[in-house]
Amino acid sequence: MNTINSQIDGSNLIISITGTFDLSAFDDFHQAYPSDMTHIEHITVDLKGVNEIDSSAIGMLLSLWKVAGQEKGKVTVINTRANIKELLAIGLVTQYLDVK
Repeated sequence: MNTINSQIDGSNLIISITGTFDLSAFDDFHQAYPSDMTHIEHITVDLKGVNEIDSSAIGMLLSLWKVAGQEKGKVTVINTRANIKELLAIGLVTQYLDVK
């Protein structure tokens, strides 16, 4: 089970995820951000409540980066547990997203 919430604060989009971030989150994750991202300057994905991810979550994060304009630093992943940081590094996500 997972929960995905989002809010826009000015030109910043914040997406918060709890539970398992996997393929079952696909629809909710893609609905958490607008299709027109031209007014969004920065995106924060908060993984504070996430214990595990799978390869589909990595794909979703990279898809978000592409939709956001493919700029390094435009998407930041925060509150990332050590095991998830390791998976993101192995998946080379850290080349595209700031992971904290």
